[in-house]
Amino acid sequence: MPARMGSSRSAPFIPNLLDDDLSIDADVRTEDVMRDVPTLSDRSDWDLWLQRVEGVARLGAIWDYVDPKGAAHLQAPVRPEPPVSPSFETFPGRQRSEPDQDFEARFLEHKLTLDLAGRSFAISQDRFHVDCLEYSIKLGEYATAKEELNQLNVTIYSSVSEEWRSHLASDKATTPRLKLMTLEFLMTGVRPGATQQVQQNHRPQQPQQPQQQQQQQQQQQQQQQQQQQQQQQQQQQQQEQQEQQEQQRQRQRQQSPHSPHSQLERLMDKLKCKGPRDWLAWAWDVIHLSEGCDKLTDSTMSDQLAKDSLLESVKPYYADFHERWTKKVNDAICYGGTPVTFREVPFRELIDDFVSGELLPAAKTETAQARTRNKPVDSPPPSSRSTDTAKLTSKWCPGCQGVHRIKGRVWWQTCWVYHEYIGGKKSPNWFKTRTDKLETVRDRLLAHPEEEKLAMKWYLSKSR
Repeated sequence: MPARMGSSRSAPFIPNLLDDDLSIDADVRTEDVMRDVPTLSDRSDWDLWLQRVEGVARLGAIWDYVDPKGAAHLQAPVRPEPPVSPSFETFPGRQRSEPDQDFEARFLEHKLTLDLAGRSFAISQDRFHVDCLEYSIKLGEYATAKEELNQLNVTIYSSVSEEWRSHLASDKATTPRLKLMTLEFLMTGVRPGATQQVQQNHRPQQPQQPQQQQQQQQQQQQQQQQQQQQQQQQQQQQQEQQEQQEQQRQRQRQQSPHSPHSQLERLMDKLKCKGPRDWLAWAWDVIHLSEGCDKLTDSTMSDQLAKDSLLESVKPYYADFHERWTKKVNDAICYGGTPVTFREVPFRELIDDFVSGELLPAAKTETAQARTRNKPVDSPPPSSRSTDTAKLTSKWCPGCQGVHRIKGRVWWQTCWVYHEYIGGKKSPNWFKTRTDKLETVRDRLLAHPEEEKLAMKWYLSKSR
């Protein structure tokens, strides 16, 4: 029965060549034709016998796979691969403070994407059905041709006399083409073109002339010399590149401002700062410099100098903190840190306790009492250096919706959540950035693109 593609009436009408009504009985045809193939008993019968075999092969449409001078081989058809179903992404819900027009446009875009993916998948399925029909037709043709080759192989062997059958029983004459090539060589003494390639390794090699040998030797020597020269050039280039890289590394080590010694010097300069200041910003800079300074963990002397400088710098403004931690540090030095109570205190633990215990409680309130509670000693008058930092006040941040020091309306300069969101400076160890805070900062920037531009401009200027 014929096969239809799809269910539409306008679909193309493809006949099924494997139907019993359209197929040819290969067994009956072969039996009738094989009777006319004469027996090959002498070299004089070769031409007539070869013509009859060629006629049988052409009748079965397999002469291209049998011709001794040809190179075509019977190959099985490739099974078509089914289409891969598309993956659909879930539509994100409406975001906070998103206008109606933006939401409708985003929803329409998502809907069009789904429709396009569905139509593309439907087209791929229709194409796969057509490929399956073609594959079934080709598979039937392949099976028929394979059966014809097997029958012709048996016919060739049975139509040859006993004198030549021994030559066709070896592993080198398993197919009809190899059998015909072997018989042609036995009958005529001439190898066909295809046989020369198959049996090239079995030919006796003719002695080469002296001139040809000399030319080949010269060519080989030239090739070896060229290869040696190329290898030497590559080695020299690699050595030069390694020397240049080593020189650049040495220059970078000498000029890099982030080397251990220069980083420690910058940290000590920051700790020796005197006078009123923005304590949160100052503590943030100290933490950032200490995290990039490996000298603190490698050298006990450097760690002790940093602790002494920090305590000396905060003494006029945080006397209780200075007294409490000075006693801890001195006890650890006197008792050698052997008991757990008098263990050695690292610098990073000291600065973390200063921020979490002294600065954060003061940043959560806007009353003057909370500010003066940690300043029992009168501070000197503000200098010109602290005029900008004096404008920093603790208030509600529109970005992270928390309370911290903010200078005017530029909340992003002192917001650690924004720094984490933009991928800039990392927040201290004691500050835990939550995911909902990052989403709040993102929503704020999306709703106020002008602030996003100003914040990005400020971040790029600071990162240079």
